Amino acid sequence: MFQDRIVKGLLSGTVTGLLVTVFDTLFILKETVYVPSLYPFALMSFNILFWASIGGLSGILLWMQGRGQKRREGEAYCWVLYYLLPFVIIYGVLGRVPIPPVTVINRPHNPVFDHHLSFVWAALILFFVGYYYKVYKVKEAGESFSPLLLSLEQVTVMGLFQFCSNPDYLRTGGFLSRLPLYPFRSIPPEHLMTVWYAVGVLCMFGFYLAAFFLLRPFLNKIVMRRAYGSTALLFFSVAALLVMIVTVNPAEMKGVRDIPPGTARSLHEDIHVPYVILIVLDTLRADRLSVYNGALKTSENLETLSKDALVFEECIAPSPWTLPAHASLFTGLYVSEHRCEFLISPLPILSEEHTTLAEIFAANGYKTAALVSNFGWLDPKFNVDQGFQVYDCSRNIGLHALQPFRPILFLFSYLTNRYSKILFSYRTADDINREALNLLQTLYPEPFFLFLNYMDTHTPYQPPVPFDRSFLDKQFPQAYRLTQYLLRLLGKEDKGTWDSYLLSQYDGEVAYLDNQLGELFSALKERGIYDAALIVVTSDHGELLGEHGLYEHHANMYEGVLKVPLMIKFPFSKRVGREKHLVNLKDVFATLLSICDLPGPGGISAEPPGSASSAVAELYSFELGEHRALYDDTFKYMEYRASNGKEKRNAELYDLTNDPHERENVIEKYPEVASAMQTKLREWVKLHAAGERGPEMSPAPLSRELEENLKALGYITGE
Repeated sequence: MFQDRIVKGLLSGTVTGLLVTVFDTLFILKETVYVPSLYPFALMSFNILFWASIGGLSGILLWMQGRGQKRREGEAYCWVLYYLLPFVIIYGVLGRVPIPPVTVINRPHNPVFDHHLSFVWAALILFFVGYYYKVYKVKEAGESFSPLLLSLEQVTVMGLFQFCSNPDYLRTGGFLSRLPLYPFRSIPPEHLMTVWYAVGVLCMFGFYLAAFFLLRPFLNKIVMRRAYGSTALLFFSVAALLVMIVTVNPAEMKGVRDIPPGTARSLHEDIHVPYVILIVLDTLRADRLSVYNGALKTSENLETLSKDALVFEECIAPSPWTLPAHASLFTGLYVSEHRCEFLISPLPILSEEHTTLAEIFAANGYKTAALVSNFGWLDPKFNVDQGFQVYDCSRNIGLHALQPFRPILFLFSYLTNRYSKILFSYRTADDINREALNLLQTLYPEPFFLFLNYMDTHTPYQPPVPFDRSFLDKQFPQAYRLTQYLLRLLGKEDKGTWDSYLLSQYDGEVAYLDNQLGELFSALKERGIYDAALIVVTSDHGELLGEHGLYEHHANMYEGVLKVPLMIKFPFSKRVGREKHLVNLKDVFATLLSICDLPGPGGISAEPPGSASSAVAELYSFELGEHRALYDDTFKYMEYRASNGKEKRNAELYDLTNDPHERENVIEKYPEVASAMQTKLREWVKLHAAGERGPEMSPAPLSRELEENLKALGYITGE
């Protein structure tokens, strides 16, 4: 009896795991989502092990309840009670547990459409099947009952939970969006979701009742007589489905698209630098690299690169957030000049009148390609893909972590920090590397310009094992993680402890990113590309980790946000060392063209490194107004203006030589310096910011897809 119950439970749990896997894969059929190659198989393995464990435990409980009973009457009802009921509760609850972000900004999950009414529908299924087996005391096919027969109920319950939690996602972005839905087009938008929900629920109940009374007798014979064969067939069917998804997933294949032939010149022509690789490490502040801070041990591979490169010690980002900073990097213009920023433009789009690096390289015989992790602000809708023949900015599978109902594997990965890459809406560095190496097979050996954007040091900071530095001396690391998060939510955390925790997480991400860059550089050396290549490693902006009571970026322009790394490895390392002169990130534009001996457009503000004595950074925000920071010699002057044109905050002045962490505002101590820098900033505004649109402008509405992208990255919130 004991062995019989355990075997039935394990077998039924295995089938449940396979069925759950089928439903979980509906999420990854969305065309614009990048699926890591191991994810489908990790999903199937986890589901089988998890639900087989639940099934085995149910078998033990059922054996304990029936000890001493010789007859098996009522076994069907007991399996409903001990197996189907726990399945409904566990699947419904764990699939809805929100995954808290490891950051101070709460990215809200998409709301559940029916306020968990799906539990009522699932309870009706339970009541119906339980009543059926309790009243009629069914003995299937003259043999003992098999819980495999409850698969029909499980399929219906899974469909109800998946559909009812967020029908809007399935209607507009998931697998069901590909079905013809013509009858719904005439329904008023305010009633569309309600009608769609009602029709969906009724269809699922209709399917269940039809299958229960019409198909069940046929299925019973197959299951009762060929239980092992049916399970094996289901296993191989699901495995084949996952292999097919991995093989043909459109988003994963974007990185290896063939570039049209005839777009690149032969290597025998006069191209001085055949390979140019521009690497932007999104949200990486300079002082968390051991290249710039010898007390740290976070960037061993970048240290190795620095020995072959020219390292700029004072590189300033033109803006503290992604889109305008990249626009400046690509065009050599200040933010006020390219105007790809809020307040200046209703919707920040890089104008086609500006010539980009990619356009210049493409016009001069290079193949141009980009692999972008920040799919939100570097979306082609902002026109930052000008000149790239291949531009891949696919979103990662972790985008679904914001859905109200998601695979339980997501929660497991968060709690254990195992295979945590599936939690992120952006592609992690190892996936960017893999796509980059695939792409190089298309690009090499002809001249190419390759742009790589990594996003691992962006929130949420959750480095993978073994780079999770906050837990090295913790006995229960995940409990520590959850404790810190809960204390933060309750407002009872110690700021020093929380900031230290965030810093350790951030440094762990830096270490992981450095490790992956080492893998990339090694691969470039193996392919014979590294020595001849011009490689630029930099960041678009930094990150605040509690300084001045601020976190993340796009909020102010202190050093943690504006000071970024910049390393340029010349072909065959013709120039190495440290450069102490001030440089603006936008000047990389002119620097690359100069090294490659390529003509640039006229009228740009970019200057070769070392030729400027000052630098300006800009931030425009509807909430914060206009912010500008001027660097001149050893001082940094910051000025703020509200949207009405009046002073919103007092200006700030810092002596960065004696106060690199900006702890003391010395504007009253050095009024002459402040006055001179204010005058210089006014002159800069007249020269570079003429014709700006007034701050009274309101932003243009974002498209639905773009809004979802930005919400997934935490830039905007909404219901």
